Amino acid sequence: MIRNILFDRDGFLSRKETLDQQIEDLILENENLTRSIKDSGLKIESLRENLEANKEQTVFLEKRF
Repeated sequence: MIRNILFDRDGFLSRKETLDQQIEDLILENENLTRSIKDSGLKIESLRENLEANKEQTVFLEKRF
């Protein structure tokens, strides 16, 4: 009886394996999202630097005219 509870397809071990797989999937998804957030932050910083350079160039050109 206990063996059936533990090892049948709806038993505790089966549920544990399913939950373990779901946890692993969530961990991988979290890692991917974290990497994406980091990449987005780097891109934002780069775009801000480009914007600042463009503003400085605009001011320089306006002063020349």
